[in-house]
Amino acid sequence: EDKHRTFALRHLIVQEAKRAGVTAVPEELARRFDDIRGHFDSDEAFRLWLETAGLSEEGLRGKIRDEYLVQRFIDGKIRSAIVVSPQEVARELDSHQELAKFGDRMRVSHLLIRVNEQRSEENARALIDQIRGQLKPGGDFAALARRYSEDPHREEGGMMGWVAPGELLPELDDALMHLDAGALSGPIRSRLGFHLLRVEERRAAAGLSLMEANRAVYQRLFEQKFEAAFKQWLAESMKRAYIEIIAPEGG
Repeated sequence: EDKHRTFALRHLIVQEAKRAGVTAVPEELARRFDDIRGHFDSDEAFRLWLETAGLSEEGLRGKIRDEYLVQRFIDGKIRSAIVVSPQEVARELDSHQELAKFGDRMRVSHLLIRVNEQRSEENARALIDQIRGQLKPGGDFAALARRYSEDPHREEGGMMGWVAPGELLPELDDALMHLDAGALSGPIRSRLGFHLLRVEERRAAAGLSLMEANRAVYQRLFEQKFEAAFKQWLAESMKRAYIEIIAPEGG
């Protein structure tokens, strides 16, 4: 049931993206296809994976296109419209001073490989293991994040900035507690998929500047607003889709 719901929601977003005039960039789609193909040692292994996933090569290209449209639409329609003012950050700090004082802060890089209808858990795990294998001998985290990551910080090379305890998913929070500065996590499973974290720097709360505390609060408020805006947009879109479906029956 969850799989069907996910498919229906993605289909709805793809239709809204097309309605809004969002188009795919062929070169980017080709790059993403080549990235997936590059995970396999031979054409035979790639074809076997397609067969196991119930996909043709054209079907995979279609899924890549839909995922790209969803990403561009959400970034352009929802994420880009969110504004967090300095006054909001200041009010949040005034009313919740523990946000600026409680717990160590970590400057974190993050990479996410999602598990979804396009990528099974087994394939996501294989990819995250492959990426971690490139990072362990000193690979370029930012370059790999820009190439593979599926989170909002992809374009920044996975750099999340300064985070505090309680700001991330519980699984990520738990992992960060045990990582020293410069350390790379193992693959971390969450409801989204598999994550890699690297702690670039740790700093005690007492050593945070006001600017760094403001940035941490800004990120928290931004993500809260994004989640609320996306839920509102989704509810309105589903309602509109329902009305369009039943309208012909109503005359």
